[in-house]
Amino acid sequence: FFWSETNKRQDRWGGDAIGRTRIACEIVRRTRAALGASYPIILRISQWKQQDFAARMAPTPQDFEAFLAPLVDAGVDIFHCSQRRFWEPAFEGSTLNVAGWAKKLTSKPVVGVGRFTSPDAMVSQIKRGILDIIGAARPSIADPFLPKKIEEGRPEDIRECIGCNICVSGDMTGSISRCTQNTAFMEEWRKGWHPDRARP
Repeated sequence: FFWSETNKRQDRWGGDAIGRTRIACEIVRRTRAALGASYPIILRISQWKQQDFAARMAPTPQDFEAFLAPLVDAGVDIFHCSQRRFWEPAFEGSTLNVAGWAKKLTSKPVVGVGRFTSPDAMVSQIKRGILDIIGAARPSIADPFLPKKIEEGRPEDIRECIGCNICVSGDMTGSISRCTQNTAFMEEWRKGWHPDRARP
């Protein structure tokens, strides 16, 4: 619905940014009504193609703000934004960085994802105010105790994700997921394995 290339509707659910955002706003409002004021609503905005983002969604920050404003009014508490395609290097500071735009254009907290592998980079993004929360699914597969090790000042004990995406390949092929850095992944319960106590 968000992208002009895929949403060709001529009714109230298509057209300009307001129309293309309307379905998400309606979902957020109904979710808020069902769950009450204290339940946080997080909205994910994915960015798959760097080069196509401007054409598909918002060519300028002002256009992107036209998407965010009605979503905030509808009741979104946190924006969860991708910063890049997961198979490409990060491009911090790019004008096409959805998380960066959301952070500048709204006062709502922003979760950023984009194959963060370095704990130093994660902490740096938070301390510099680029993001409010780091989303780190694959790094947390490689090391489920990643946040605790950062908190305890034990970066040398962190098993960093190398971005090989074998976990993603399992997901995309409907097969069991694996991790080259965490041999216990998906076997913790069945075999009683522990990521930090892996046997040779």
